[in-house]
Amino acid sequence: MSNPPRNHHFIPQYFLKAWQHAEGKIFRYRRLPSSGAMEIKSVAIKRTASIQDLYRIDFPDGGFEVESSHVTPLIDEAGHKIIKKARGSSVQNWDIPDRRQLANTLTSLEARHPDILKVMDVRSALDPLRQKIKAEQHFSHKSVDELIDYFKGSDSLGVMSLVLLTQNELLPLIAQPFSDGLLQASMREYSYEQSCLLCSDYPTSRWGDYLKDLLLGEPQNSEKIVR
Repeated sequence: MSNPPRNHHFIPQYFLKAWQHAEGKIFRYRRLPSSGAMEIKSVAIKRTASIQDLYRIDFPDGGFEVESSHVTPLIDEAGHKIIKKARGSSVQNWDIPDRRQLANTLTSLEARHPDILKVMDVRSALDPLRQKIKAEQHFSHKSVDELIDYFKGSDSLGVMSLVLLTQNELLPLIAQPFSDGLLQASMREYSYEQSCLLCSDYPTSRWGDYLKDLLLGEPQNSEKIVR
């Protein structure tokens, strides 16, 4: 791509539009660190919940963005459709394919957040992996060191983990998909007569493990939440 996107949204624009008060604009609430005062400001959705080059993988010899190659086609294209359907119908009456797509979308909504990308940075696990591979004696120590040092030279391994997680959610070749837990969970929907729900910069609230005891809440818009 000659002009790859650089403004990467960790909350999709289609998701935020449910809270817009005017075309392409939402009210942003934030506490100012300098004074502690609450600021309420109308801001453009396209410049909200986004970070420059968030979904870019860099190595010592070069890098590439995965916003257009993975995040948009594997998460947002299907996610846009399923969230729209969830806002206009009862999720509890859906068939399995639609419920699985919603589970995939909600799982990815958490996984793509910058705080989770930091958690998924596996550099701290590379030295133990180095010793494990050397102990197996299938490769020379020099080649193992070159490989591990190459990956340790990147500060974007969390983004690489996101790519692998996203692919595994669709085609589970590495481990059981996290979205299996959501698919098997008892789902409830709550609607309110008035607009009273906000979307935070971390829109999913999760307690517990995806594949064990799980409680997850996510606002569909200002009047409906799914748990």
